[in-house]
Amino acid sequence: MKEFTASRFLTCIFLIEFCLSFILFLTVEEGEALELLLKPAITIQDEIVYLKDIILRESLDDICASDINETLSIGLCKSPQPGRSHQLSRTFIVMKLKNNNVDTSLITFGGAKAIDVTRASTIYTQDEMKEFISSFLFEKYEINPDGSKIILENIREDIVLPLGEYSVSVEEKRYGLKDGKLLAKLLFMSEGKVYRKKVVNIRILNKEKIVVVTRDIDAGDDIGENSVVLEERYVEYGSSICKSLDDVIGKVSTVKFVSGEYIDEKYIEEKPVIKKGDTVTAVFTQKNMTVLLKLRALEDGLCGDVIKLYCKSTNKHLFGKICSHNQVEVMF
Repeated sequence: MKEFTASRFLTCIFLIEFCLSFILFLTVEEGEALELLLKPAITIQDEIVYLKDIILRESLDDICASDINETLSIGLCKSPQPGRSHQLSRTFIVMKLKNNNVDTSLITFGGAKAIDVTRASTIYTQDEMKEFISSFLFEKYEINPDGSKIILENIREDIVLPLGEYSVSVEEKRYGLKDGKLLAKLLFMSEGKVYRKKVVNIRILNKEKIVVVTRDIDAGDDIGENSVVLEERYVEYGSSICKSLDDVIGKVSTVKFVSGEYIDEKYIEEKPVIKKGDTVTAVFTQKNMTVLLKLRALEDGLCGDVIKLYCKSTNKHLFGKICSHNQVEVMF
């Protein structure tokens, strides 16, 4: 009988362990593998998509039970932006498991072949943002939203935030409300902190009766009763548009107005009492003597204005204060 050496003994032990491991592998391969059934679609709140999120049902043999929590907690990818979706395929999932040192030969997949992953969101619509702005304008400037039109010029789409509870406030920027325009910020607050800011350009239009031109008026023309009417239109809040016929009739336009345009008080002026080139009566008062003289006006002017005058007989320039139509008081 040959001597049974230690090396032969160790070889036998190795062969026995190998055979047992192979038998165990076959057992797991044949019916005791980890079975993962994938959901067809999920809605997620977290920023990371984990394996456990996409599993519809899992079963695990007692041999592998200790590894399940670690395996199911593997992060597969980042979740999409709030309100958006992307798709995970089985191939991608297997690759991620292999990258995390998971033996995918012990896993079988069932259920959906691909999973639609959607990030849960809280959405603020353009109408809701307009309501926030309207409330702010009413509280601070007493602007009635029922008689006004509020335009958010740079808001073209809804604001989409991660699912949660938010408070919204409005904060003015720069100079406040001016000429019907306001630059403000919408602040979306979560747990006492600003989560997102949105700068908003706001235009405010009020519905009012304003003076509208009915026929063309050239620069320098008098504005008569037959040239203007009152019409109800939306106009810039706080603008200098004329709202009364008495404010324009009898005055002179400084620019050309086309039929259908409204009249802004910046582009009209009082009709001069004296016009350049008019011959005026100049009153000289000195001590108890008053002298009247005919002079030529070198400038337009209203009552109370001081204008430049020319005396042809002496070839001198004088200054006079307009007292009334075609009459000035010479100033020394």
